[in-house]
Amino acid sequence: GGGHLGMGDEPVDGDALLLLCQAPSKAHVNEVFLLAFRARHGLTEVLLEKTVEKLGGDDGDATMEDAGRLLTAAKHLIMKAVYLSLDAEGVLGLLPEGFHEALGGLISTIVAHHCAEWRELIIASQVSEPRLLDMNWRVDVKAASNHITTMSVPTCFVGLQVQSNPQRKDELPPISNVTFELNKEELETMLGGLTKLRDQLSGVAQ
Repeated sequence: GGGHLGMGDEPVDGDALLLLCQAPSKAHVNEVFLLAFRARHGLTEVLLEKTVEKLGGDDGDATMEDAGRLLTAAKHLIMKAVYLSLDAEGVLGLLPEGFHEALGGLISTIVAHHCAEWRELIIASQVSEPRLLDMNWRVDVKAASNHITTMSVPTCFVGLQVQSNPQRKDELPPISNVTFELNKEELETMLGGLTKLRDQLSGVAQ
């Protein structure tokens, strides 16, 4: 069937997935897919070594290079399946024509089984923009002169407390404070922009 996958239509590397035939058991194949999901941010030596282990370790023929190809292909399959929210039949449809029947059935069952959980994890771990936690302001008066007269000009200072994303999963999100100054005209411009934004959001929500 046709249709646009939306995230690259390049086919899944079936040859690389055939390396899973070397896995001693179905449980080992499942564990390789769990490793491939962990490898979605990049292949590390630890993930590659663990994959070689799952393919039979010293008793198998798999090299680190094979493990890299396998994880990349499995990750590609996972991301497509998660993106399209596929069931086992849908996952099977992503594999190349004439793919190893028994292995194809096992792969599609495993990926479909984890799909909803993986989707939630991806959404939860997506890099989101910094969040506004708090806002405060104060109005001040400062002197402004134009060579002839000195006059008092009102100005406001706005403070924003912003929470950024942590760089690592095991650290707390960093919080920073940003303070900026606005005169009356700048405040009017900002309020005008925020009013338009509010109206636009209301329109989208309807």
